[in-house]
This record gives sequence, structure tokens and C-alpha cells, in this order.
Amino acid sequence: MKLYAKTIPHTLPDWATTVTKCADLIEIEINDEHPNFQSLLEELETEIEPGIMGVKAEDLCSRLGLGSRQV
Repeated sequence: MKLYAKTIPHTLPDWATTVTKCADLIEIEINDEHPNFQSLLEELETEIEPGIMGVKAEDLCSRLGLGSRQV
């Protein structure tokens, strides 16, 4: 999984890696099979629509400390 942000924290979790940095966008690669990432997803999971469970991009980016995200 890849995320794109304008700002990132100095330290990313071990399942997230900065791939490229441009003047206005940072590409982050997420190892979505990493157990710690899976635990985070389980923690953030909510009912998005009646009967549909998932994780909101805003919640995930907020937890990672990413600014102005694009998913």
C-alpha cells in the first residue's frame, strides 16, 4: 500500500518506509502484511456504513502523523 503526504514525522513505524520525496509530496510504502500494521488496522476499524467495516484514511493518516494526505 502507498500513501502520499505533504509532511511526515521524523520517525515512521518499522512497517512504513519513505520511498520518494518531491518538493510538495512524499511517497510512503506500507508493508500491509506486517503484524504491527495489522494490529493498528484492527484498532482503528470502525463501521463505515451499516454492515461495512473498514478503516478511514483520515484515521490512519492521523495515527501516522501524516499531513495533507492523499490515498
